[in-house]
Amino acid sequence: MSKFKKLAFALILLLILAGCQTKEQEPLRVYSFHGEDALFSVSNGVIVQSEEQDIFSGGELKTLEGFPEEIAQFTATYYWVNDAEESVITQNQVINQTGDEIKADGDLGKMWGEKGSFLSLNEGWTDQLYFELEVIQKDGTTHTYRLKMEVSEITPADQQ
Repeated sequence: MSKFKKLAFALILLLILAGCQTKEQEPLRVYSFHGEDALFSVSNGVIVQSEEQDIFSGGELKTLEGFPEEIAQFTATYYWVNDAEESVITQNQVINQTGDEIKADGDLGKMWGEKGSFLSLNEGWTDQLYFELEVIQKDGTTHTYRLKMEVSEITPADQQ
């Protein structure tokens, strides 16, 4: 019995010690982004990276005076530019099939998934985020606008 007790004690001690090893969690990273030109602005964009999940919220699009009217469709695209190569993060398209004009203003969409499933943030990525808006008017005229996003990390300093 003595050998059994020693073996059981050793096994319990091993399990306790194994349970004491805590895996250091990756800190939560939160970034905001925005951009503006003479015809429209993008505000309240957010990127969140946790240990298990990535979240991308495109924010809000607001058109300004002079923005094309009588819109038949538009496509909003977020992408990275790295070494002159573009990688699309998310793309939303609105097509009006009723014949009425549509407005481009509003929510630019959200997406989330497992960490690394759609966001692969490399060194210097905060200078590589772009937004493209393609607008097609009812008369067929196409306008394409590109805007570099200004990205700021808003993660609390004690988590960095």
